[in-house]
Amino acid sequence: SWGDGDVVVFARDASLWRVGADGRDARLVTAPDTARGIYRLKWPDVLPGGTHALVSIDRARQGNIPDSLSLGIVSLTDGTLKELGQKGANPRWAGNGTIMFGRAGGAVVVAPFSLRSRSLTGPPVVLVERVWQGTGGATGFAVSWNGVLATHGGDAESATRRVVIVDRAGTERTVATLPGSVSFPRLSPDGQRVALSVGDGIVDAGATLLDVTTGAKQRLAAPGDGVRPEWTRDGRRVLLLRDRGGKGEIVSRAWDGSGADTVLASDTYNRRELAAGPPGGYGVIRVQNLTNDLYLAPMDSVGAMRPLVVTNDGESAPAISPDGRWLAYASDESGENQVYLRPLPGEGPRIQVSVHGGWEPRWHPNGRAVYYRGPTRLMVAELGGEPLGVRRRDSLFIDGYERRSNTNHQNWDLFPSGAEFLMIRTRETEAVRVVTNWPAWRMATTTGKP
Repeated sequence: SWGDGDVVVFARDASLWRVGADGRDARLVTAPDTARGIYRLKWPDVLPGGTHALVSIDRARQGNIPDSLSLGIVSLTDGTLKELGQKGANPRWAGNGTIMFGRAGGAVVVAPFSLRSRSLTGPPVVLVERVWQGTGGATGFAVSWNGVLATHGGDAESATRRVVIVDRAGTERTVATLPGSVSFPRLSPDGQRVALSVGDGIVDAGATLLDVTTGAKQRLAAPGDGVRPEWTRDGRRVLLLRDRGGKGEIVSRAWDGSGADTVLASDTYNRRELAAGPPGGYGVIRVQNLTNDLYLAPMDSVGAMRPLVVTNDGESAPAISPDGRWLAYASDESGENQVYLRPLPGEGPRIQVSVHGGWEPRWHPNGRAVYYRGPTRLMVAELGGEPLGVRRRDSLFIDGYERRSNTNHQNWDLFPSGAEFLMIRTRETEAVRVVTNWPAWRMATTTGKP
């Protein structure tokens, strides 16, 4: 958010930062306070005067739950965070003593607000319903101080995702079309099934299995019972992340529903994703602290984690090579996201894979290439030599498929053949609506008078 006095405030790694318009000397404004049950700060909006900003406070320890979001205001001078006592997301100063914000379920709400006391002065009123809302609470609206309001229509039911197979030339065919939010697809080692997280656009709703050939669906995890599936290398079980009684768990479940679950880890770590390695090898887990860090864990004891890449930067999207000897991951340490390799399980040379930006790496099944998402195209880096290095980089098809940049997790996968890719394409059934004078429009809709 760009405010008065050329103050720019942005969210990074769950914290709020500020920087001048020249882009220099970014500094931390405030960080989450887990003692108060605050795990993330999102979507700042600088108020007139440039000394304070509205912000969303996220109290969900794990997962994306818009109803866990509430409104706050933060001092850009000393970082003091004041809670406004109102649930909501994406708060925005709307001019004329009002703010707007999103509400779980896909509504835009308006409420009177005092800049002097920096507090709500009256009850909120729903202004627009059936507005697009992401699984993390992002709400599709924008408002200017002179009364122009734009909304992106489309509630959870009006958005669909197509799970598609794409070849190296970019030709695609559809596996299934699903309502609402689907994400984080993972192909079974034999390429016959895909496990993915599902949701209704409001809360995480568990996980589903799709048959790649027929598109047939079956439930893998009920709502609240596990998300972000990851297959074991033998294809018999799926590992899921879930929250139980304030503790983060890793659960092992047979994909066909046979037998009982096995809880592999249960503690206070805020695990966000798991990359499974071969039996007897290592897995890598992304943990959200103040930044996203990577931890190493033996596959036969994934609860026994130790730091692997723990920095002040953001690491994400771990992927382990077929032989278990190398880790591919993304990091923003250079100022832009790039893909890197490093040996497992310990120290060794780090290799930069991408050059002009890279996200969401996946290994070719032969272990001699890494695919990743560039700014506009799917990329491939061929590996070789001793010591290991990048021999060649090449681009494949234009990558207009859905990404999950807010979750730092691979939102695609590679078939065992290494020649086809599983992607997700989003379709919204409603477009953008613009109201040029929302206060007058609100009056007309509530009184019936033009």
